[in-house]
Amino acid sequence: MTGFSSGWLGLREPIDHASRSVAVRNAMLGELRRVHGRSLSRLNVVDIGCGTGSNLRAVAPLLGREQSWRLVDNDPILLEAARHAISGWADMVLEDTTSSLTVRKGVCEIQVAFVAADLAENVEAVQGMFEADLLTASALFDLVSASWLTTFCERLSCPLYTVLTYDGRMQWTPVHPLDVEVVEAFNAHQLTDKGFGPAAGWQAVSILEQQLTRKGMVVVKGDSTWHLEAGDARLHHQLLQGVAAAAGKMHQLGMPDINDWLAFRLDSTSGSIGHLDLFAAGQSS
Repeated sequence: MTGFSSGWLGLREPIDHASRSVAVRNAMLGELRRVHGRSLSRLNVVDIGCGTGSNLRAVAPLLGREQSWRLVDNDPILLEAARHAISGWADMVLEDTTSSLTVRKGVCEIQVAFVAADLAENVEAVQGMFEADLLTASALFDLVSASWLTTFCERLSCPLYTVLTYDGRMQWTPVHPLDVEVVEAFNAHQLTDKGFGPAAGWQAVSILEQQLTRKGMVVVKGDSTWHLEAGDARLHHQLLQGVAAAAGKMHQLGMPDINDWLAFRLDSTSGSIGHLDLFAAGQSS
């Protein structure tokens, strides 16, 4: 998969957490409580494409007193960054070994295993991944291919909670005449290979919904759009530079036009980037 820096992942973490769909989160918690009881203790959670562990930091405080997590990524640098970030986030580090970490956050004791695995090579690269009490991912599925998603959905046999999947929508104020063309070029770039073959891009959530509904799972979907304001300038500027760079690679617009668009857009004080969350559980016999 195309790499992401720990700096970028850290920069986006606050708005990622704030933007998550409350309805989808509540559907996930409701199903887990139905199956495991209200205490939600001793849950086994697998987070794929974990990056620096932001997903754990968002979800773990919602779960029970004892939790076991496996954080999976193909980038050992990000796995080490995750270990460092989780240690700093925790109230106390109880145990720190080569391959795992046990921390306390509030009343929760969280055991974390770090797994280096290339899921692009093998959807089932992590043994027992689909036997978890919860399989989760953040900002991952728009990067994988439609064929990978199909295989993933065929194998899935546990609840899935996926958040912040890009859905193709970007808007800013004030409007610029090239906004639509830049977004179209960026979305075209989103369909290029990110390590899993031609990416599903903004179609990913629709593919997941169709595939999982077809196999009898109940799917709940909700909006997790980023709403960027003046206080998000640093994140916004880095995002805009990335959008311009990706759009330029598609040669649908000349670089002078893209540079003019970027110069204008860097003065924007607000914008929105569309994302969707999804929870799926239950399978008909």
